[in-house]
Amino acid sequence: MNSRILISFILALLIIRITTIQSAPFETLNKNFNRCTSRAMVRRVTLPTAANLDDAAWLANPVRFDPQAFHPKKPAKKITLAECTFGGAIASPCAALSQTPLTASEKEQPFAWDPLQNRIWELTKTDLLAKTTHAVNGQKWADSSIYSPCQEIACAYVHGSGDSATIWVRIEFKPWVSFTKGLVDENRDGFRECYGRIETDDIDKTLLKKAIGWMLSDYAKTELTKDQVVDWANTLASYWYPKFNTDVVDMTGIPAWPTPETEKEIRAGLQGLSLANPLVVIRGNPFGKPIYNVFVVDFPDSGIAKVPATPAPASKPDSIRPVTATAAAVGAGLDSARLALDTATPGDHADRAKIDEPFRRANLDYVNSLPKDQPAFVGKDGWLFFRHEIEYLNGGDLAEQPDSDNPLLRLREFDSLLAKQGVTLLFCPVPNKSDVYFEKLPAGSPPADSTIVNPYARKFMADLRRSGIGVIDLLPAFLSAKREDAGAPEMLFQKHDTHWTSRGLSLAAKCIAARIRALPWYSAASKSPIRYGFRDTAFLRLGDLVDKLPEPQQSAFPADEIHGEQVLNPDGTLYKANNPDAPVLLIGDSFTGVFELIDCKGAGVGAHIAAETGLPVDIITSWGGGPLVRDKMLRARKNVLGKKKIVIYLMTARDLYKYSQHWKPVEDR
Repeated sequence: MNSRILISFILALLIIRITTIQSAPFETLNKNFNRCTSRAMVRRVTLPTAANLDDAAWLANPVRFDPQAFHPKKPAKKITLAECTFGGAIASPCAALSQTPLTASEKEQPFAWDPLQNRIWELTKTDLLAKTTHAVNGQKWADSSIYSPCQEIACAYVHGSGDSATIWVRIEFKPWVSFTKGLVDENRDGFRECYGRIETDDIDKTLLKKAIGWMLSDYAKTELTKDQVVDWANTLASYWYPKFNTDVVDMTGIPAWPTPETEKEIRAGLQGLSLANPLVVIRGNPFGKPIYNVFVVDFPDSGIAKVPATPAPASKPDSIRPVTATAAAVGAGLDSARLALDTATPGDHADRAKIDEPFRRANLDYVNSLPKDQPAFVGKDGWLFFRHEIEYLNGGDLAEQPDSDNPLLRLREFDSLLAKQGVTLLFCPVPNKSDVYFEKLPAGSPPADSTIVNPYARKFMADLRRSGIGVIDLLPAFLSAKREDAGAPEMLFQKHDTHWTSRGLSLAAKCIAARIRALPWYSAASKSPIRYGFRDTAFLRLGDLVDKLPEPQQSAFPADEIHGEQVLNPDGTLYKANNPDAPVLLIGDSFTGVFELIDCKGAGVGAHIAAETGLPVDIITSWGGGPLVRDKMLRARKNVLGKKKIVIYLMTARDLYKYSQHWKPVEDR
């Protein structure tokens, strides 16, 4: 009997120990961490579930904190706890987590709200929780002119299970909201908070039950593999990039972080903390100062179910995709189309720019009328655009920018550096959505005969060629393909996103492949071409511009079904971006990563260049922007650069104008 009691006691201790290990989603490792002022956030995730990783990245993260102190008009009287129902979206508001009916174990599993919404969107194909988000985040009290939310839902908790389960949320008020009464800063992090239960009367009960069941099982309990955590980090950095200028730091061959290249002020703030081989390092620069997110991830043999790597279905491609008539025409007609655009107004780009100046100025005036911290806006026919594109259209002669903002100087230096290694550089700016679909911009009307709304961009291409830099010019091909939109399955760009569609990236791949095939070494390199296969796929994507709109507008733009064409290796597995020995190296910003490293994967522009040429393509992506990828490439491939024949440098054209982190010389970093 005593032995049974002893065994039961030991088992109870083990259960308590396991619960303790798994209770906290993450541990913050750096001393004196402050969510408002710290320049680094170092967190350990002992159980790498998707829910825990999302919590570690999204909760109390300084990269997401806007230090700007807004000064909204105050309501006639202070907002009390009883008024924190947000139009009936929240019930039973209370001031502390202890005042909710949540059990101890339920309190230990928060679900970061923003990523939870996106994941539930993918699960249910509906905006199940969007109404709650808009009701809370969209409440501006007495001042609707303030773009930034006064308060936001930080995380959710599930109480109960099955049909009786309810969702409770923590709502955090910004530090500059001074007109509340009865709300306290329970954890003393500078944010007053309250709690409440989501009203679900208007939510589909079947879908809600499905979502809650998934939250408590797959999302909170399924342990991810190391490769899946790396995929998670790439997706996170790409999603955050337009707003927070984030990028995954390449730690290849570097044993510890902070690295010697990490800024002095960051190292000083860490007070001697050093981490051996952290799995994920993300560098952001959201408000003019770099902020690091570092994640140490343990992979315990916990017995919890792991998600296995999913093998691609077997495929037996019997030939390389032939060069289609469209691809051949692009290759043959590219020079004539490009020259026609450049020589339409020889030597008088300034005069040509005056023709469309009223149109460009009208759209600049429009975006300047918006809150200055609103990154995206709605155009005609439901198209969304990124604010910086309009600033680029009105940027004038790029060659006249200061040295720190002059891409021409930096590209000359980079070309020279590669030439010393015997490597050819081909620079390939991706046209902005507003360069191609300018008629969808919200203000003014372009002249009827207008096709080039920014002639100075054509001058920059000519300046590059005069400097001896090889250029792949996509704009002529995109404008030509635009004429076929009516009969095409999709446009060249996603309506609600900054990036191209599968049709757009496929066209770009054909243009780039045509140039590669024309190079003198290609014939010998392709004597034994790789026979790639293809597989159509589809996925849901919430455009990266949607959450950069004001809260009341976001619900009008649900996730879109996006189509991709995955490239398969001869053995039927998905094409992989990491090919250090490949003769072709593609480097660039998020345009090299979408469809390749995130979303459907293996279907990006790099994979399609490989399929068009029969040659493997090595790919290095900087989510933080094209100008940063030069250093990233040199660090990652310095030992194999001699194996490369060509570097294709692909990046969005908008970052050629006043890139937020400047065009710094490679040698200075």
